[in-house]
Order: sequence, then C-alpha cells, then structure tokens
Amino acid sequence: MRNRVMRRLVRFKAVIAFRTVTGVGSAPFVYSLDPAMERLLRLRRGEELERVTPFRQPFARLIPHALAISELYVRLSESANSGAFRIGLFQTESDAWWSVPSGRDMRPDAYVVLVSPSGTADHWWIEMDMGTERIPVIEEKVSRYLGFAHSNPSTPFGVIPRVVFSVPDAKRREQITKSLEILGDLTKRLVAVATWDSTPQFLESSLATERASE
Repeated sequence: MRNRVMRRLVRFKAVIAFRTVTGVGSAPFVYSLDPAMERLLRLRRGEELERVTPFRQPFARLIPHALAISELYVRLSESANSGAFRIGLFQTESDAWWSVPSGRDMRPDAYVVLVSPSGTADHWWIEMDMGTERIPVIEEKVSRYLGFAHSNPSTPFGVIPRVVFSVPDAKRREQITKSLEILGDLTKRLVAVATWDSTPQFLESSLATERASE
C-alpha cells in the first residue's frame, strides 16, 4: 500500500525518488519533496517564499566507492582466468564485517580469499581508500586491525586476515606507508598499501610468494 502511494506521488511530481546504493539502507528508494511542492506548501502555510534548494541524493558520494570495489572484483576475476588462482570468496560491506567481543567490530570494505591451484589460501581485508580521509583516521583504522591481531580473538576461517589499503595513486600510497612506519614490525607483516591499479597484481603476487615459501 505504502509503495503504491509513493509511486503515485512521484507520478504527480509531488516527491522525487532517489534509488539507494546497494548495501546502504534497507529500502530501494529515498524520497524528497519536489521543489515546486515545497513552495506550494510554504504558500499554504503563509510562509515567506524563499528559494528552494533541490534535494541532493544523499548516497551520491558512495557511488565511486562502490564502483571501485566492483572494479577490484572484476579485475581479480579477469586475472583468475589465467588459472594461477581462483577467488574462493569475495564479500563486501556488512557481509565482510567481523564481530568481536569488545563490540568494536572490524568493518573492512571487502573480504577476499584467493586460492592457489595447490590449495594455498590468502585471506585479505580490503580498505578501499578514496583519498578523502585524514591520515589520523587511517592510523586509527590500522591500530584497530593491530589490536585485533594481538587479542587472539575468534577469526574468519580460523585465520587472521591481512589488510591492504587500496589507494588512488602513488602519492597517497607513499603518504599512508610513511605514516605507518612508526607502528612497528607487526604492521609491516599485517598491513600493505597498493594503488587501485596494482592491487589485483599485488594480491596475486602475494599468493605466489606464499606458494614459493611452502
């Protein structure tokens, strides 16, 4: 019933419907008053008629982030066609999150498992960096991953996933890498930084390194 009413209001141009990004919210649409309808309501209330700013889609800033994660999956799938590995698991957003007793859940953007032909598996948490977060925010994220590794908690598939920050360009990679140098040796073993373009190759080469060391 509610959906029929909202569709009718959209058809009559009383409201505007915006489709949400997958994984954000539980409804397929969010709604805003059409600017013309908002002006009409103000007139009926006897309010001064000011310029009405059109509603902007609240999830628009998340679209590039979602596309970057999708691009990583596509490129990994293309690389997997060579037979050097297969994608054992690729989860995003809430499916990739891991609950911990402390309540501070691990919330990576994706969880990836790559499996070699011999059965060696690499587990990775992916942080898809858009170059917009301040370095202290990145450092706080890394500290949480380090705390998780130190606490010997229940882990996905019984292993502690490594973390890769996938970043837009070399400048951002150098910036984050330099900021992490002070966090100790565990950081070097657990956390990596790679550009968007090189992340698929980095993950594949890390798996190849694991196989060579067996």
